[in-house]
Amino acid sequence: MVENNGDTLEEARETPVEPWKHLVRRRHPWRKQLYVKGRNMTARQLVGAMKADKRSEDETAADFGLSVEAVREALAYFEQNKELVDAEIEMERTMHQQGGVARGPQSVS
Repeated sequence: MVENNGDTLEEARETPVEPWKHLVRRRHPWRKQLYVKGRNMTARQLVGAMKADKRSEDETAADFGLSVEAVREALAYFEQNKELVDAEIEMERTMHQQGGVARGPQSVS
């Protein structure tokens, strides 16, 4: 679906956040971490997939159709925001235990 200004709905709900070029903020009831631009994927989800499968930056970029720069940016964001990411992992676990929608992820540390 396209908005009047030519942006897709996904692009319209993404807010750029300095200094990141490939990560954006989205409205969410409790999640504060950034998402990969144009994807329904948080920085933690990307880094988690990379670490779980022991992929290199290049392999991860190719597998997800992203630039290596975007993968590196997600890694840097993840490392700089470990406390936020860990808090959100706990929130997801709690919601899962209480029968909520969120799945309980494994730590990617």
